[in-house]
Amino acid sequence: ELEIMNHYHARAERAATEQQQRQETTLHADRAYQIQGKQEDYDRVMSKPVELREREFELISHDYETRTHSVVWHDGHYHLLHLDADSAMEVYGLLPEWASRAVFRKDGTFATGWFHSEHWKQGVQSHYFASAHPTLYADKAYQLRGEQRDYDRVMSKSQELRMQECETIARECGC
Repeated sequence: ELEIMNHYHARAERAATEQQQRQETTLHADRAYQIQGKQEDYDRVMSKPVELREREFELISHDYETRTHSVVWHDGHYHLLHLDADSAMEVYGLLPEWASRAVFRKDGTFATGWFHSEHWKQGVQSHYFASAHPTLYADKAYQLRGEQRDYDRVMSKSQELRMQECETIARECGC
């Protein structure tokens, strides 16, 4: 009986060690994925040898932290560009005079912008927040009544229609 218990204990220790090693091999890839929810960041880290994965995660993290989000209205379409501050300002300056545009810092605060009208300003800002935070309007809809179905209803829409769907829910519940 003691021998059987020792055998099971040894197997359990081996299994725990193997599980910990598996977790350690994907730890930095998992952390890279959490930055922006991008599978390509996870794959980029996992493509490196185990001993270089932490460094690759640090490069991805640094790259994200030093970028500015720039939202531009041009040719009838919104474009969300992730650029360093200098490149964002260069693109900003090259746009046609009539194009509404804004530059947002990495923390989401407004840095600078020019808008054809207040309507375009709201559109650019709404697009930025919807793109940078894809669940923003679903979260807001959920908070109106605390109902999961409102969240799911907004998330079932394309990103371009989520703000409108949230507003529809707000009108329906009189909020």
